[in-house]
Amino acid sequence: MPKHVEARLGKRARQFIWQDKPFSPTNAETLFAPIDRGGRQLLDLAARNEAITVKDLCEYLIPLGEGRKTWQLLQDALLSLRTPKSGPTLHPAMKINVFLQTWKTSVGAQVQMSPYIRNQLQAAQNYGLRAEGIAFSREILRDMPIWFHAYAAPRMRKMHFSASSKCLLNNHTVRRVRDAENAAACLEHPCHSSSPECGCPHCVDAKTALKCMWPHRCFERARDLLDTLPPKWDPRQHQREDDEHGLPDQFAPPASEEWVQFDTTCITSGPLENSLCIFTSGDPHNDAAPEKDGYDPVHLVTIATDGSCLHNGTAKAVAGAGGFASPGHPANFSLRLPVTLTQSNQCAELLALHQAASFDPPDTQLFIETDSRYAMNAVSKHLHRHEDEGFIGASNGTLIRDTVARLRAREHPTYLKWVKGHAGHERNERADQAAGAGAALQAPSIVDIRPASWLRVSGARVTAVTQALAYRAIRQRKLEKYTSRVRMAMNIELAQDAAEEAFGYRPSEGQIWRSQRSKDVSREVRCFLWMATHDAYMIGEKWLRPSVSVEKQARALCPSCGVLETLAHILTACDSPGQREIWGLVRTLWLKKNRTWYDPSLGLLLACCNRQFKSTSGHLRFGDARLYCILITESMHMIWKLRCERVIQNEGAPFDPAAVRNCWVAAMNRRVNLDCLMTNTKRYKKRATPPARVTATWANVLHDEDNLPPNWARRGGVLVGITRDQVARGVG
Repeated sequence: MPKHVEARLGKRARQFIWQDKPFSPTNAETLFAPIDRGGRQLLDLAARNEAITVKDLCEYLIPLGEGRKTWQLLQDALLSLRTPKSGPTLHPAMKINVFLQTWKTSVGAQVQMSPYIRNQLQAAQNYGLRAEGIAFSREILRDMPIWFHAYAAPRMRKMHFSASSKCLLNNHTVRRVRDAENAAACLEHPCHSSSPECGCPHCVDAKTALKCMWPHRCFERARDLLDTLPPKWDPRQHQREDDEHGLPDQFAPPASEEWVQFDTTCITSGPLENSLCIFTSGDPHNDAAPEKDGYDPVHLVTIATDGSCLHNGTAKAVAGAGGFASPGHPANFSLRLPVTLTQSNQCAELLALHQAASFDPPDTQLFIETDSRYAMNAVSKHLHRHEDEGFIGASNGTLIRDTVARLRAREHPTYLKWVKGHAGHERNERADQAAGAGAALQAPSIVDIRPASWLRVSGARVTAVTQALAYRAIRQRKLEKYTSRVRMAMNIELAQDAAEEAFGYRPSEGQIWRSQRSKDVSREVRCFLWMATHDAYMIGEKWLRPSVSVEKQARALCPSCGVLETLAHILTACDSPGQREIWGLVRTLWLKKNRTWYDPSLGLLLACCNRQFKSTSGHLRFGDARLYCILITESMHMIWKLRCERVIQNEGAPFDPAAVRNCWVAAMNRRVNLDCLMTNTKRYKKRATPPARVTATWANVLHDEDNLPPNWARRGGVLVGITRDQVARGVG
């Protein structure tokens, strides 16, 4: 999509979102951000177009060998022709694929090139397209181009233009690593000598069939080229696949015991395109996998792991991980999660698995029991899909990747088994106690979860990339640079403090944002809550900006009170008839339901959807919580609407207090009857509200409730318990 079209569509989308306002209350990145971060999760058009380009790039790279289509070969040729003129002239046969070699193609604005191809090259550079993997099959290593090999030592570049190299290229038709390997292998023939007159079969064939004047020098140059490759990329060296076969597992448990062997296979095999990954990060690691010492475990260790989290899901969450093998065993552990990890039960289960795998004496085979299906599936059932997708969008993806790396680093096979938690399993119960003790520690534990360098990989395979996956990856990268608005962060902290004081727990930022999208809150009120939490309304000090005219700066003050008009002032402190009357009615109605009342503040109003009320026995009272949410959100939105009507339409003229109270009572009556209408299962099917929920919400606050029919929640026609007398004289 052309950039000017993208810009016009983006502008039109902003106009639709902000209803043709002359300014955007928040920046575009806030709209694109996820719900948990205070965004609206709208489509990022620029990221969507980038994702299409990335998908096109991946299509161009599949396949890289036989079966390549005409358009792909044409693009290869176009890229080959665009090498910088400032560099040395390269033989066309040397240039096989720009992403597998170190030669460059010009992408400057002065170079004539299709925008389609230019965008692909830019995307490859921005998102780290490169060959990436822990280890590769020799088939892939031999399919790599030998000239300008992407991971060869820099000294290789000096070898490309010698007479021997030219002979290898033109006469011996050496193009790939396998060709150089075959040429270098001629030096090992027992009859071969370094003399130009060598009569070994390879030299004779090279002289007669290939017209090579000095085969020995060409064979040596092929060997020199191979010697520039790091061990990870040299097919002549020991490779990981040499350790993947052959020796049986002499301590394998019976299949009837439901143990699952962890798959240590980490070899990238298949066609050459499987080696390419995109959305990589950091520098590539070319350390080869170490050779395994042997396969003779002497000791078997079974360890149970568990995780625990105090105040799970809140801002005060603290998690611990524990493992237990037997009393006094060195594999036992109890730790508190570092602050760099998400404090959740799932993270604790994964870290417990990681720490159990860290117990790796050279003569020990490990059996791990866990009561977490999530952790078990993360390193077994879903592992290959997550690895192919680069853990993009996976919850706790980094910790899963590090845990898998630790399991793969073990000398001997590891077996995993799921056990039911809290079912009298001795090791599991002791592991649960260890995890609880870890969560209760005063300070976080120091845990190094970084894998060994040869196990560090990143990125998604180009063969697994879809447009949706590419979009998630691009948005994930953008989100790493996203910073929350300062005013929003202050309001979130106000809401957390108020919720902690009123309800006894401190919700996380994500909980606050998700709760404001509750089904109990109407769509119009949700929008108001989002704007209020972001402090995005044009009120108060926003009118005092230098760009605002002096005449309009007077709007910064409340017309009734003469003080700076903030949202907190409008909702809780303004002297003009409105907020005082409405909160008085809310208090009167609420005290019929629950004897606990909190004076409204901005923080409490923003956190009202995170309400929690408990009975004397400690059980949550969901009906009370739902009614509180409805009363507070509807009332604060009405106060805001009345303020806007008074200031904008009525030019500051105050409302009659009785009219305000009548307006509120009518709104509550409409809301209770809307709840009754929503119980219609014939019309709303699965979306219908259960009648029991409506009854639990409005019980004890309805007018003449004792005389209502038993099924009033399905019939409607009920009124809230505020009498005309109370409306006329005012309450609260």
